[in-house]
Amino acid sequence: MKETLSKEELILEAALHILDRKMRTEKELREKLSERLSAPLEKGEISESDIDACIAQLKENRLLDDMRYALEYIYLCETRGRGEKRIRLELQRKGIERYTIDDAFYEHGKRLLEEEGLDPKEAEKRRAEELIKKTLDAAKKQPEQDPKRLEQKLIRKLMMQGYKPDMIFPLVREAMKSV
Repeated sequence: MKETLSKEELILEAALHILDRKMRTEKELREKLSERLSAPLEKGEISESDIDACIAQLKENRLLDDMRYALEYIYLCETRGRGEKRIRLELQRKGIERYTIDDAFYEHGKRLLEEEGLDPKEAEKRRAEELIKKTLDAAKKQPEQDPKRLEQKLIRKLMMQGYKPDMIFPLVREAMKSV
């Protein structure tokens, strides 16, 4: 015989199920819970305050932590060659507060310095250089390209990945000397 869950237990169970699949920000979890629990219940509608209580419980038990999410996301995005500007924008879109993003970048930078002896800006520069190298290597396999078009392609690619212009232009200028 199946026991009936209270409204609070139902919300918590839904939240844990959502978080079990992958890490989420508070905003993402709120949206998923609202979608999942929008159907009326026998015991009444689920209110925002019900979801707030669930979120508070998850935070208290460290099952929902935007700072931890931001740190993990920064690391993941950096391994994919993204720059700080794009990562910040994506985190903001995911509902993470600007001060939390700033703190996460600070902590990430501290960790980079301690573990790898790398300044965060130097690490970002290395990622940009690696992206330039990959793009140039791929371009060498193509029929001869106009150097000006290749330069524009590099600049666009780096801008799309979230690197800042003051980093992009000197790196691309230097890379184009070898083309």
